[in-house]
Amino acid sequence: MEADDAALRVESDRDIDGDWSRLQQAFETFFPNAVKRGGSDEGGAGVEIRGLEPSGK
Repeated sequence: MEADDAALRVESDRDIDGDWSRLQQAFETFFPNAVKRGGSDEGGAGVEIRGLEPSGK
C-alpha cells in the first residue's frame, strides 16, 4: 500500500497481549481504512490505539 501522506508513529514501549493472528488482521484493516478515509483535507491519515492500565491479572 502506498500513501505519501500517511505515517506510523509508535509512542509506547508497551507489549500487546492477544492472539497474534487476530491482532495482525485488525491492524491490516485499521491502516488501509485510515489511509482511505483520511486525507490531506483532514491532516493526513492516522490510527490511535491507547492502552488500558493493567488489571492485575
